[in-house]
Amino acid sequence: GHGTITVEGEVLEYDGPTITLVPPSVKHDERTRDFTRLYILLFQGNSMSIPRQFSYLRLTEDQVGIFLDLFSKMLEEEKNKKSHYQEMINAYFELVLCHFLRETGAGDKTRSPENELVSRMKTYMKENYSQDIDFSQIASSLGYSYDRLRHIFRQKTNTSIHQYLLNCRLYAAKQMILTTDMPIKDIAVQCGFHSSVHFTNFFKSKMNVSPSEFRNAQNHQ
Repeated sequence: GHGTITVEGEVLEYDGPTITLVPPSVKHDERTRDFTRLYILLFQGNSMSIPRQFSYLRLTEDQVGIFLDLFSKMLEEEKNKKSHYQEMINAYFELVLCHFLRETGAGDKTRSPENELVSRMKTYMKENYSQDIDFSQIASSLGYSYDRLRHIFRQKTNTSIHQYLLNCRLYAAKQMILTTDMPIKDIAVQCGFHSSVHFTNFFKSKMNVSPSEFRNAQNHQ
């Protein structure tokens, strides 16, 4: 399917098969734009290899078959409940986790310079989303060209650097809409949008409702 997953301010655009791993007690939500088949697997684990941070993997065509096969086998074991079915489910899950870790590098203590770069850019945008950010200047200060920075960011996150910034602004705006009585136009400005019209159009494209409708719906829950 297509949509967004929000995890503690980290907004992921997904379009197609994607696996996410969310740590315990971390608030998250999902917004779909069309039909999406969703598998949810809750588990407990003490393995040091399990990432302590939100991680995700956009699946290639070959990877889809591997993961769907493993998830289907777990569902089949749960349905039939044959002898040792719980052990079988655990074994299949270990394979899911191993494939996930191998493809994402999550939990790997030796982080590549590119992963560090993306992590620093994400942190910077989360802390400065309300400002006009000059990505060319930032890239130069880090020893990269702007095109190289954009390429690395998209390669590692499956989204553009500008889209990620907009998603940070969207997340901040949602929190302000829910927790304050501030006018929508003022929220737009405080979150870095150049106009309330631009903000409203962008918000509606992502949330399928206008900012005002979003606030009213939450107030009536």
